[in-house]
Amino acid sequence: MEKKPKVLFIFQLPPPVHGASLMNDLINQSHAINNNIIFDPYYINLTTAKDINDVGKNKFSKYFGALSIYKKLLLTLLKNKIDLSYITLSPHGIAFYKDSLIILILRLFRIKRVIHLHGKGINAIIKTNRFKKSLYAFIFKNAKVIHLSPKLYFDIKEIVKKENIYFLANGIGHKEVIKKESVNNRLLYLSNLQETKGSFILLQAARILKERNVDFNVDFVGKWHKDKSFKEKFISYIRENGLSNIVKHHGAKYGKDKETFLENSSVFVLPTFYKNECFPISILEAMSYGLIVISTYEGAISEIVDNNKTGLLLDKVDPIELANKIEFLLKSKDKMLEMGVQAQSKFKLCYTKEIFENKLIQIISDILKTYE
Repeated sequence: MEKKPKVLFIFQLPPPVHGASLMNDLINQSHAINNNIIFDPYYINLTTAKDINDVGKNKFSKYFGALSIYKKLLLTLLKNKIDLSYITLSPHGIAFYKDSLIILILRLFRIKRVIHLHGKGINAIIKTNRFKKSLYAFIFKNAKVIHLSPKLYFDIKEIVKKENIYFLANGIGHKEVIKKESVNNRLLYLSNLQETKGSFILLQAARILKERNVDFNVDFVGKWHKDKSFKEKFISYIRENGLSNIVKHHGAKYGKDKETFLENSSVFVLPTFYKNECFPISILEAMSYGLIVISTYEGAISEIVDNNKTGLLLDKVDPIELANKIEFLLKSKDKMLEMGVQAQSKFKLCYTKEIFENKLIQIISDILKTYE
């Protein structure tokens, strides 16, 4: 019997919890991928940060973690004939240079490479820095690339040819959720509490809606970002504008605790303008529960959310426009029900764990064939 090719997965696993680490953990735990008939998977965990607020920080302990990873990689390559490597590359920052050394090692061993991107920002860097453009070109040379959406190809088109790129949308596991028969006026924000994710814009919109005598509540679920001044600003705004009976912050929630918020809400709001935003897992979670999504055109969000069908997208990230969108929905119950059903249907059609797993297996199979 012919031996299956060996594919080495090199990626970050939680903690910390963020979009890329969640998708990597899905792969790591996937029965379909670990028992597929096409290739044998091997795994190396790249994580050196233990908390989301450590990501991008230059901590001394992370250097020891990186050295341990390089050692494990070298031993794996020396002991096994790896046919293909799969790495989730951090597109910039300190983590990019750490990952670049891994790719250099893979190139020295002549290992074929698949680079899976979960972020953006490369195009902005290479436009202003020739050295970094050359470095990115070296890192991506002769590699196949997986990105989240065709809407993000612009970010790497200067260094990756179209024939070398594959697109794979995120997917998540979900429990079977009964279709909502009614809607309420409860809004949900589910993400890290930071300014660029739009949490303060939602808070400002809440003040506007209160002044308009709109009946609603907002639950903020997420961990405070490392910026302590933002936390103080956020809490002060609630107190100074009399929002404490309308707005609640519940901290980070996981598992059944998080599910309770998704089950008890009707509208999910993420007015993000985060520069590295691409394909938010939180939006997929909301759609799986039949929530209507209000968000922005950042990254590939407009691929996930069909404007005026499964949700509403802001033409500009502005508290007044956000308040107008929320008010429109809350005063259109029939529209809310219809959009919630459409959101849940699109999730099941495009963004489940099973769809992601099968597509990834197929992409790796196709890439392996190109090297035969």
